[in-house]
Amino acid sequence: YRYTGEGPGEIDLTANISKADGTAVWRYMPKAVNQEARDWLKRGIVSGSAGDAKLTLRGNLQDFPFRDRSKGIFLITAKAKGVRLDYAPGWPALTGVDADMRFGAGMRIEANAGNILGTKILRATAEIPDFEADERLLVQGAVEGQTGEFLKFIDQSPVAESIDRFTDGMRAIGNGRLDLKLDMPLRHVIDTQVSGNYHFLANQVTVAPGMPAIAQVNGQLDFTEHSITAKEITGHVLGAPMRLSIKNEGPKVQVGISGGATAKELRKFLDTPLLDQVSGATAWKGEVQVKKKTAEFVIESNLLGLSSTLPEPFAKSATAALPFRLEKGALPKAADGLDRESIKITLKGVLEAQLQR
Repeated sequence: YRYTGEGPGEIDLTANISKADGTAVWRYMPKAVNQEARDWLKRGIVSGSAGDAKLTLRGNLQDFPFRDRSKGIFLITAKAKGVRLDYAPGWPALTGVDADMRFGAGMRIEANAGNILGTKILRATAEIPDFEADERLLVQGAVEGQTGEFLKFIDQSPVAESIDRFTDGMRAIGNGRLDLKLDMPLRHVIDTQVSGNYHFLANQVTVAPGMPAIAQVNGQLDFTEHSITAKEITGHVLGAPMRLSIKNEGPKVQVGISGGATAKELRKFLDTPLLDQVSGATAWKGEVQVKKKTAEFVIESNLLGLSSTLPEPFAKSATAALPFRLEKGALPKAADGLDRESIKITLKGVLEAQLQR
């Protein structure tokens, strides 16, 4: 260190640290680092250790923290192990993280191992590009694992309330991959901007209770902090190929579905001996509106391709059209607080039925 009598002086310092506590990182950030970033480091790095750490501080200290690298350098690097990173209140934490950490004019944590809920981190970064100029934390990464854990991720994040807990009733078997980006204002985390997508890989998915499971689901589900969409997800349901799209307007999520059904698979799903008298296959289309855990849906078909040997007026040939409509909707709660719903079935010109339960 050299002091000429003016300014804070010049320094050329190198230090090596063999072992350190990750929770102490915030204590060693210079006062030039803004308070929001210091608070995040104190709150965000919950546990873990660091090794192979190195500090380099070189240059005239009046230019600290040396954003212009030609005037000097301030850099702390370390290998972190077993870190728990609680990057934002209300979001599932990153656990068991092994990462390369760099602190200087800004911060960058590059994770190469770890978990989020039950999924495995493929890669993840947490970055504050400039401690003085930026009051934003940028998080992005990719994880892979069970689709059920991804649904938990949405359920346990602020995204759930924005889409009125659409995923609460969804169930899935199989694996997939999540790509996620978060842009978090450190002063007001509630205004975090989210961009993510999830890739289904041959999953089995039940969109809502009471609906048949969809097999061999492939496709991409996109979401932001206030929306959830899917242009096209494919699969098999009721013995035939199916296509599904998702969009939301405010808290109401709309799912458009089109597909087919064989009499054999309908018999398995509905489990009524009446369908023993039905054969063939037909196409159908439907729309599901999901709000909280309640699914309201309409399914329509002309029943072309299905034949019936039931007594008149329910007998039909495979070439005869018989418009069919099935509706399920929510009713006001009962006096004892239980949920109520209405199911309507229409065979045009033949049958109308309504069930309230």
